[in-house]
Amino acid sequence: MRKVFQSIVRCSGNFGHILTILVAGVALAACQAGNQSEAVELPPSYYDDPVLGPLPQVSLDSLGEAAGRLEGEAEHPDPSTFGYDTATGVYTHPTAAPEIEGPRPFKGSLTYIDMEEYSQNVDVVAYYPHLASVGHTYQSVLEFDGRRYMFNGGYPSVQIYDITDPRELERIPTPEPIDSGIEGDGPLYLRGFFRYVPRLEKHYFIQSYSPPYVGFLENKYLDPERVRAIREWPDLKGFRVFEMTAPDEYSLVATVTSDPDGDPAKRPQQGGGCSEFAWDGISRYMFITCAPTDDYANQPYRSLLYTYGVSAYNMTDPADPVYLSTWHVPGQLLSEEAEFRANPRWNNRASRMGARVMFVPTYPDDGGQYGYVPMGGWGFYVVDISDPTNMATVGQVDDFPIAVSGNEGDSVYVDVIEETGGHVFFNGYPLVEDCYEPYKNIYSIDVNDPANPTVVGTFPRPTPPAGAMFTDYCQRRGSFGPKRPGASGRSPQPGTPHPRYAPWSFYNAGMQMFDVSDPANVTIAAYFAPKMMDPEMNWAFGNPTNAVFVEWDRNLIYLFTNHGFYVLSSPLLGDPVFGIPAEDAGIGRSPA
Repeated sequence: MRKVFQSIVRCSGNFGHILTILVAGVALAACQAGNQSEAVELPPSYYDDPVLGPLPQVSLDSLGEAAGRLEGEAEHPDPSTFGYDTATGVYTHPTAAPEIEGPRPFKGSLTYIDMEEYSQNVDVVAYYPHLASVGHTYQSVLEFDGRRYMFNGGYPSVQIYDITDPRELERIPTPEPIDSGIEGDGPLYLRGFFRYVPRLEKHYFIQSYSPPYVGFLENKYLDPERVRAIREWPDLKGFRVFEMTAPDEYSLVATVTSDPDGDPAKRPQQGGGCSEFAWDGISRYMFITCAPTDDYANQPYRSLLYTYGVSAYNMTDPADPVYLSTWHVPGQLLSEEAEFRANPRWNNRASRMGARVMFVPTYPDDGGQYGYVPMGGWGFYVVDISDPTNMATVGQVDDFPIAVSGNEGDSVYVDVIEETGGHVFFNGYPLVEDCYEPYKNIYSIDVNDPANPTVVGTFPRPTPPAGAMFTDYCQRRGSFGPKRPGASGRSPQPGTPHPRYAPWSFYNAGMQMFDVSDPANVTIAAYFAPKMMDPEMNWAFGNPTNAVFVEWDRNLIYLFTNHGFYVLSSPLLGDPVFGIPAEDAGIGRSPA
């Protein structure tokens, strides 16, 4: 196994001081770009991988970089081509850069951690120092017996909050994990995405399973031991369905392998398992991103072995999901090498290529015809889902500028497609600190002609308020750029989305609420950027904010950060509502 890197970075230069802190294994260093620390040797390669071939012995430095660039990987950009302009107060992003770990400060970066708070048209209702994860969380809301509960997903399980009155939030103890009934499987935690199925008057949650990647496999081109471990992963690749009888009580009702011809009890299994899904609990159909077989492997990104397509399942009986079909982009399969190599990203070692989640504004049961899929470096795709047994590509935008490092396509906001006259909003997100990568735009796309979706504009890049001690958010440290909107695609947000205002989590810029009433000329209508961290909790300031969830029926926004979460309101949405609204939001209220 690769050794754990624990080193202190020695810095010198123009910044005038050094800040190096090791907290819980995380190195925080404000130092001049370009310094190197002692390299750590990997063990010799002995694994001839069926896809990657013989994996060479290569050295890594403490930032996780290769000692010398790999073939196809971006070089460090010329310092004269990017950086902070003191005359204009604007930071210019590099057009390409290698993906690296840790801080990458520049001349003009703050030399301290900003603990100020900035807001416009936003009020703080409450703050809670509850932390499910410092880097990535996801939320669901359900109602049980007249009370409303939020499930805040981290690892290994969720945190449960009674949010009936979010001003007096109560945390509910998380239950102990249960057993899968299959020898060798790990414990099954209360974790996943939660749904209410009105026709059955039952609550469920679905947890997808895949081999570990980011955080376990740092660079597949350099780490034969972990590559082999993933190929031979001894746990489920697929998803499980759990029935809930209370917020903290659940039982396993279905185990499904992503390989349609596979056995859920057999180990190891084909492919790369599953990730995220679209299912509102009302439709009979679920669309889940999966890599069903080992053939789904044309993936340049260094921490991923597989590439996801979208699999459709009939969920008429959630305890017995029925596989229908899988859609993918030509070039994802090993047997489609020519199409893969036709994409200029095919060998850059940095582009994530494959489906994140399908976003479905209207399901086939209700006459819906199209799903919208962010495909990472493949671009944006419109898919005909009217017949889930035979999904087909209708149109795509596949000529976005290459923007690595970083995720080039992660989310599509479809919740106001009708209200905006047939527009959706597509974005990726940053992966590197201190803006050492291309900026990730949010694109406004006209989908009125599904065969020819057209980019009609980009969202404005947020800027700090006049009173801040910095003029560009890149100076504030950590990552800067869009993460995900408060949208129903990944988890239903109670109520009806506002036709005009849409909030995004924006890393060090907090929550940015956009006015999308004119999709070609979007503006910023409100924002809330909290302090960068709480040093009494942790020093993980790379991802200051990571998620936003909206209760549209109560005009409340939940912003999740590295130091807990905030409950926010905005006069643009209307007065906040406390208690349970009279109108059923479709998240678990039993029929009267």
